[in-house]
Amino acid sequence: MATIERARGRAQQLRTVTDLGALVRDVRTQRGWTQAVLAKKAAVGRQWLVAVESGRHDRAEWGKVMQVLRALSIELLVTTPTDDTDAGQAPADSRGERGEARRAVDLSAIIDGLANNAS
Repeated sequence: MATIERARGRAQQLRTVTDLGALVRDVRTQRGWTQAVLAKKAAVGRQWLVAVESGRHDRAEWGKVMQVLRALSIELLVTTPTDDTDAGQAPADSRGERGEARRAVDLSAIIDGLANNAS
């Protein structure tokens, strides 16, 4: 399960592409930006952004999604499950509300690395 954390520290769980699209639309409109403005800032097409915001683009390219999130200053954090019997258990202060270990994963760096390796 992914969590998007807004710049002001408010976390939101996303389970579907519709959830992600709604978050992008909400943050964009809170900033007073049109879809054209965000598309330009993120270097994506406006029609592509329309499809993402409406939840109709379930096969969007991760690189473009990350460009939109960066343009909106949205940080993507991923919660990974761990086995409680593991010796490398996360400290208590880094556990989520349901006790799952939380570890930040920098997807931007991973995607950038994949893009660099592909060239």
